[in-house]
Amino acid sequence: MLKLRIQPAPMSRQADDWAWNNTRLQCGPSWVAPLDHPSLDAIALTDRDTGQSLVHVRERDAHRAGDARRAVVELTTTPFRRLRAELLAWPLNFIAIDFAPDGSVSVGAGEHGTAPVYLTAADGVLHGSWTTADLVKRMPRVDFHVAETARLLSLWFRYSHHTCFTGLYRLTERTTARYDGRDRSASNSRTRRCTPRLALSPTTLMY
Repeated sequence: MLKLRIQPAPMSRQADDWAWNNTRLQCGPSWVAPLDHPSLDAIALTDRDTGQSLVHVRERDAHRAGDARRAVVELTTTPFRRLRAELLAWPLNFIAIDFAPDGSVSVGAGEHGTAPVYLTAADGVLHGSWTTADLVKRMPRVDFHVAETARLLSLWFRYSHHTCFTGLYRLTERTTARYDGRDRSASNSRTRRCTPRLALSPTTLMY
């Protein structure tokens, strides 16, 4: 479980570094705040050669020794790619926030998707939380998603990236949301796209 505020920007080696600020991982105006719980690990991983970074919040494996609850790691490109691949293959529940050098960001969920994460975008900023109440107040306008609201009122709940609010998305398991900082839409990927620039897919969600 986590909350986040991400302001995409092209990365460079001179950019701010990820660091812990109390209970948040922070880099400039962007931050990720994992739930402070002994069953969760959080790591910020950065490629010092390209500026690419990954923030990974995951369920701890009780049978593995040496997992760091709060870690910030900088590596050169080859070991960065190797560790990044290991983190993205984590067998338990996780949320991965991936920052590309071009400034776009993607938020991906692991296979189980047991902890809810909702996303919305406004004014060039991606907001995320485990509760929709945090996000509705961030939306420039609140419109009901007619089909999802009708399903909810008829007690027919459908597990999808849509919620009762247009522009507010649920990050479903094995889905990736991509955001480029231009408020058009979100897309949820397994691989379909939603309109505007937050995009979700299964595999992608685009904002």
